[in-house]
Amino acid sequence: MIGKIVRGSDVAGLLRYLYGPGRANEHTDPHLVGAWDDPQLLEPAVREGRHDVRRLANLLEQPLQACPRPPANPVWHCALRVAPTDPRLSDGQWGAVAREVLDRTGLVPPAAGASPEDIIGCRWVAVRHAEDHIHLVVTLAREDGRPARPSNDYYRVGRACRDLEDRYHLVRTAPRDRTAPRRPTRAETEKAARHARREAPRLTLRREVRIAAAGATSTEDFLDRLRNQGLLIRERHSRQHPALRTGYAVAWPGDHDDRGQPVWFGGSKLAPDLALPRLERRWARRGPNPRTADAVARREDVHVPAGRGQSVKLPVALFAQLRRLERELHHHSFMLREPDGLAALHDLLQLLARAVEGTRGGLLTDAVDNLHFRGARPDPDTRSTADARALQAFSNALTHHERGMEPSAAALWATLLPIVRRHLAPDGHKQLGRAVVGPPPTAPASATDGQGPASRHAKSQHDRVNLGRSPQRR
Repeated sequence: MIGKIVRGSDVAGLLRYLYGPGRANEHTDPHLVGAWDDPQLLEPAVREGRHDVRRLANLLEQPLQACPRPPANPVWHCALRVAPTDPRLSDGQWGAVAREVLDRTGLVPPAAGASPEDIIGCRWVAVRHAEDHIHLVVTLAREDGRPARPSNDYYRVGRACRDLEDRYHLVRTAPRDRTAPRRPTRAETEKAARHARREAPRLTLRREVRIAAAGATSTEDFLDRLRNQGLLIRERHSRQHPALRTGYAVAWPGDHDDRGQPVWFGGSKLAPDLALPRLERRWARRGPNPRTADAVARREDVHVPAGRGQSVKLPVALFAQLRRLERELHHHSFMLREPDGLAALHDLLQLLARAVEGTRGGLLTDAVDNLHFRGARPDPDTRSTADARALQAFSNALTHHERGMEPSAAALWATLLPIVRRHLAPDGHKQLGRAVVGPPPTAPASATDGQGPASRHAKSQHDRVNLGRSPQRR
C-alpha cells in the first residue's frame, strides 16, 4: 500500500475532481467510505447527472472559518493505493484503513486514553471511485478552532501502510525510514519520455554509481570507474582544505537543463548510501582488491555443467570464488543475519545483472533495481561480517571478468537464488521470478535446497528469457 500526500487550498475543487469523471473517464461510482460524521448523511446529492459537492465542501470548511490563523495550505489530501494483485478491499475495510491512517497522523480523535484537548479532531472524508484506491480529504482546523499542523505525516502514513499490509495480506512495500533512494520526479519522467529514453537519467545514474561502488576499493578507483563508464564527474572539495575531497556529482551525457548545462546529481541525492563519506567507510571495511590476479587465471576458462547438455564457461579465478562463496554461505545455512551482508548481496546482484545483460539492461536488471531486502539498511556503519566478506570477494572477482561471461549464468544463479529468496520482501519473489534464470537440473544439492515457487517459475522461463547480451554502451 502506498500513500501519497499533497497539500492544497481548494477543498471544493478537489471534491469536484474526486466526484467527477476523471481525466480519462476512469472514475466509477464515486462515494464516501468514511467521514468525521455519518457518511450517508454527508453523501453529495446527484443533480442533472452530476454530484453537487457544495454542501459537503461548506461543512468541511466551517472549522477553517472559525480558525483565527489557519495554515497556508489547509487542505490535506492523501491517496492510498494497493497493488493490482492485492485482494479487493470492501467499503468497510477501506473505511477502517482511512481511520487508521488518520489516527496515526493525529488528525482524527485517537483511541481512548488521550488527553481531552487532543480528542477534538479535524473534519475529513474518504472518497472511493475505483477498486484499488481511496482519497482522504482533511481540512486542517480542529472543531474548536485550533489549527492542525501534522508533523512527520509522510513517515507516519508510511508506517501505518506497513501495518495495514500485514493486516490485510497486501504486497509489502519498502519502509519509509529515510534510507530509500529518491524516485524520479514527474518532470524527470516526462522529460525521459519526450527524449525516448528507457528511463529517467536519475535511475540510470544510480545504477551506474552502485555498480562502480560495488567493485571499487577507494575514492580514486571509484571515480575512475565512473569515468570509464562514460559519466560526467564533478568533484567537490573543502573550502578550508582544498586538497580534501568531500563529495561528488554525476551527470548523464546529453541530459541538459533549459540553459544547456548538464543536470548534476550528488551521490546522496541518488541514494543516502551513495554519499561519498558512507562509501569511503564502506571501502575501508573491505579487504584488498585482487587487481593483480595471475595472468593464467585470467586467460583460462573452466566449463561448469548447466544441464540440458549445456555448460557455463567461467574464468578459473571466478569459478574458484564461486565455489568458495557456495561453501561459506552453505556453512552459514544460507542466512545473512547482518545488514552489511544484505547490502553486499545486493551489490553482487547488481554486478551480475551487468555481467549478463550489459549496459542496456533488461528484465534481470530491472528486477534487481527494484529488490528490497527484509531488515537491510544501506551501508551500515558496522564491521564487516564473514558473510559480507565472502560476497564482496566474489564481487571483486566478478568485476575483473564480467566481459568474459558466456551467455548463460545459470551456475551463478544456482548458488545465489536460494540466498536471495530468504531475504526478499514477498513481492520481490514475483519480480525476480519473472526475470531470473532458475537453477539448472544438475546444480549441486547445496545450491537447490529449499527452492520455492519463484525459482520454479523462473526455471520454466529459461528458454524464453535472453540473459546473454554482451555489454554494450548506450
